[in-house]
Order: sequence, then C-alpha cells, then structure tokens
Amino acid sequence: MKQLAALMQFIFLLIVSHAAPLSGQASLTDIPPTVSNPDKEIPELMAQYRIPGAAVEFIRAGEIAYSGLFGVRSIDTRGPVDESTVFASADLSKPVFAFLVMKLAEAGTIDLDMPLYAYLENRALASQELYKLITARMVLTHTSGLPVWRSGPLNLQFTPGQGFQYSSEGFLYLMQVVEKLTGKPLDELAGELVFKPLGMSHSGFVWQDKFDKDMAYAHDYLGRALPGFRSVNAHAGVSLYTTCSDYARFVMALMDRKGLKEEGFKAFFDPQMDLLEIPEMNGKISWALGLGVQQIGDRRLYWHWGDFGNYTSYLIFDPETREGLVYLTNSSNGLDLSDDFIRMSMGIRQLPVRGLIQDPVEQAVAGLVSSLNGAEDLSKVLLPFLKQGKEALDTEKLPFEVVSRAGNGLLDLGRTQTARKLLKLNLQAHPENPAAWRDFGFACMLDGDPAEAVQAFKRTLELQPDYPEVDGLIGRLTGKAAGNTLFRLNDYPNARFVAVAGEFNQWNARSLPCVRENGSWVCPVDIKPGTYLYKFVVDGVWVLDPDNERSVHSDHYHNSQIEIK
Repeated sequence: MKQLAALMQFIFLLIVSHAAPLSGQASLTDIPPTVSNPDKEIPELMAQYRIPGAAVEFIRAGEIAYSGLFGVRSIDTRGPVDESTVFASADLSKPVFAFLVMKLAEAGTIDLDMPLYAYLENRALASQELYKLITARMVLTHTSGLPVWRSGPLNLQFTPGQGFQYSSEGFLYLMQVVEKLTGKPLDELAGELVFKPLGMSHSGFVWQDKFDKDMAYAHDYLGRALPGFRSVNAHAGVSLYTTCSDYARFVMALMDRKGLKEEGFKAFFDPQMDLLEIPEMNGKISWALGLGVQQIGDRRLYWHWGDFGNYTSYLIFDPETREGLVYLTNSSNGLDLSDDFIRMSMGIRQLPVRGLIQDPVEQAVAGLVSSLNGAEDLSKVLLPFLKQGKEALDTEKLPFEVVSRAGNGLLDLGRTQTARKLLKLNLQAHPENPAAWRDFGFACMLDGDPAEAVQAFKRTLELQPDYPEVDGLIGRLTGKAAGNTLFRLNDYPNARFVAVAGEFNQWNARSLPCVRENGSWVCPVDIKPGTYLYKFVVDGVWVLDPDNERSVHSDHYHNSQIEIK
C-alpha cells in the first residue's frame, strides 16, 4: 500500500507539472462547459499524451453539440480519422450488451435473477459448485466472482454476489446463455435489437470486411503503430467495433429512454453495488447494470471506459440533464483525455476513477516516459524523485519496476542515452538486483557500447546464474556465437546497434545482435530447416536485407524471406 500511494503521488506530480491550469476548485459549475477553440485545444492534448487519432462527440440537451475528428488512423500510413473511422471500442461493448440483455428481460426471454446454469451449464466451472449461484444481474454488476480474464483454469475469485471484481469472463458466459436462449449469434441479435433500431450502421460485434478501409490501427503508449484487432468471434465484453457517431446514438438513446419501458430503464440505471465513498467531493462510486455510477451531491453520472491495451475509449452522461460525451481513440494513452474532455463538454470534474480502471504502475511508466522523452535535462524531470541533496533515486517515490519499464520504453523509442542514464540510476539504487544489471546491459548494448554491456550482463549472471537470454548475449557481443546461418549487412557503418529479428526468434529485436567483422555487421544463428521471414534492426529501424531479393508482403508488412535446408 505504501508503494501504491507513492505511485499515485508520482502520477499526481507528473499531471500537475504538465497539465494546463484550470480556473477555480472542484465544483459542478465553476468551469464553463465550452472552450474557446476545441479544434485547437484537443490536438494539443493529443500531442501531449501521444495519441495519434481520436473521435469525440459532446452531447448537450440530448443533441450533438460538438463533433471532433482528429489525427490519423495510423501513424505510419497517415490516413485521417473521419466520420467513418471504425475503432475497437473494447469495454464499451459492455453497456451495449447490458442494454440488449435488458430488452430480452423485458421480453421474458431471460430472468436477471435466475442462476445462469439453469439455462446453460459452464463446463469450465463444473468442478466449482458455487458457480451455480451466478445470475445475469451479478454478471452485469461485476459481482459474479469471475476474473477479468482467465490465465489458465477458470476459477471463482469469491462467492458470487459477495464482492466486486470487474470481469469480462462473466460477460462471455452470459453471452453464451443469451445465444442459446435466442438461437442467434450475438452479432445478429445485436443488429436486430440495438444497431438497426438506433441507426448504428457502422457497428458490429465481429469484424466485417467493410470496416477494413476505415479501420483505426492500434498504437502503444510509445506512439508506435500496431496491427489492428480483427475479431471473427464475438465477445460481449470487448469485441464491439463502432464509430464515434454510432456510439453517440446509443448514448442519446439511453438519455432519451428509448428502447426500454420506464421500469426497464429504472432497473438499468439504479445503482446495485456501492464501491467507494469520496467525502471530500460529496461523492460515491457505484455500479449499475452494465454502467458505472458517479454520484456527486445530488447528481448521478453514468460512465464506462474501454481499454483493449492499445485502443481506449470513454463515455459519461447525465440522463437528467441529457448531457455527456463519448470518445474513441487508437492509443493506449487515450484515457488521459477523459478529465479534460469532461471539463470541456460538461463543465465538471469527475470523481477520481482513473485508479479503478488503470494500473497505477502503467500510469506512472507512461508519465515518466512522456516526461523524459522530450527532456533535455534528465535531472530536472527527476528532481522531485531524488533523495534530498543527492543524485540518487528515492525508491519510495519511484519504485524499481516503474524505472525499469520506463527505461526500456525509452530504449524502444531510440532514446538510448537518456535510458542509459535513467537505468544507471536504477542500478545504483538496486545494486544487488540482477534485473537492474540486465536493463543497464541492454541500454549499453543499444547505445553502441558492447564492452560495457558485456560487463553488466556478466554481473547479472553472478547474481542469478540462470538469468534468461543473458548468457547468449555475452557470447554474441564478444564474437563467440556460432550457427548454421550467417546474416550479413554490409551497409550502416556508423550504426550504434544492429540486430537480426524474424520468425526464428519471435521477432525479438534485441536477442540476436550483430557484431562488426571486416567492414560488415554479421550475426550467426542456428536455425531449424524451414522458411522464415526476417529483417535487420538498425538503431531501432526495421529494414529489409538489401542483399536478399526474396521478400514477402504479409499482414501489412514487407519482410525478407530465407529458406533453411
């Protein structure tokens, strides 16, 4: 708990040191629900948080008051975000599915309080008798006892109905029940009950070919483009593809109470589970059927986030005043926009829900990388986190894991010298931690200092003799590696670091470093017979083998190809 508090303090310091100042203090009326120029402010915020593309809809009086389309679908191809851009909305799937379940409940197809096993047994839970207590209501309020995701056998985390655990696994089970009861797959059912009635013509719970030309590609917290998420199997908790305008239609339908009877909407909106009291803001966080609830004084706001790793999204609305917003992004950093967008659209400050929906370590890592990436003076950024009067990290304020992950993130961005300085500070703070020596070794290696890297890797093995990868790297960096295949790159004499990566090493850009030999970069690798795709990595840039005429376009990538006999 002490380290968690320190992390939250760290995140707060980063936020206040980089955020634009806001007038007034926390209240519902002291910030005008408009900005003089959102078309200017929003791109500035996106640049600050490294978000390539976003679509946003501000809703007032039940109507669209502002539509914004910003940035690009992919940082690589630069296609602009437009009104047809389709995003993976991730967890924003859950409110749509909850609405669908409520329609089925009104029709008598499903009873929210009937144990789900009475409709469909769950074989993955068959050995756990308590699972027979799980109901649809428990799934929609995340009180089923099921985990977020399974990482092995599916196990209950607690007795159903006796706790709160955000769970996508629960939504998957309920989806299977719904499909059995209706005899229809989720995407077809959602089309009939939700998408078509609400005019959501660019939405679906499975990937459709028509989405391809409008797809927003994912980007990680470093701003790098990644392959898009194309799910051919529906998942009620995470697989919704949609446009921002389509999802805004859904939110406005909830505001206008369309699609359910009055009793149905009352059941849908009534808080079912209290999670957290926030006395200093006269607030409370609760959960309703598929939506989170922020109670601020007498005002009740409904909210949800979407986070599929590298796609993030958010919605919040007040059904009484009929105002709110929804936005979708193609970035892992997209949730950083929520507080600013709520200020701009609704003139309020939401309750501190970020800690409920984001790992504080991830927030701290992203904040540190963002701060250091553009910094000329490392010491100025780190000053609040150094021991008083010393050039040493205060490990209570800046734990090992945060610095380690931030340093490796900077290495991935090509900021090798900044990463090397940061990871050396981490090493000095944790001299007996083999991972600290490993990290510093990687920084030296990528910074073009193989001799120093070898010394760091040797110390890693002294502290932990079986440390993965390190022993092999020492042999490679000292020219002692052998293999049945020799990769050779004759160009780039001034490069600091060159490696080969491909299907034969799971595309790991660090595990097969090249060494200089007679004017070329060479890397011997022992590879089993077969055909493989590969590339060279030159100071973080992936390049084809210029001396190999065989290349293949695959999954939107262009790679060299080699056959090993």
